[in-house]
Amino acid sequence: MRHGLRCRVSRTPRGDRIEVSGRLTRRSQQRVVEALWRRAWTGGSHITVDLAGVTFFDGTSVIVLLGNKRIVERQRGCTVDVTGLETATRRILALP
Repeated sequence: MRHGLRCRVSRTPRGDRIEVSGRLTRRSQQRVVEALWRRAWTGGSHITVDLAGVTFFDGTSVIVLLGNKRIVERQRGCTVDVTGLETATRRILALP
């Protein structure tokens, strides 16, 4: 795992899925952004970025990811759902 982050890309009946696990930092965020753009450029009309497996993230990384989500949607015309952020946040902050 480079920089403690793993991106697993798969195709589902609903579209492409990027499962992210590990540490999402300024240093590792580029892997997620690159995976998102690769899926968008290969014709994915619906992309889900699942962050439920993230064990650490900094605010800047999440903002960069959400900014790229909006750009991909506008430029490529596809739908991008970011899921699991609440799950990751609860686990990281040890909330019930």
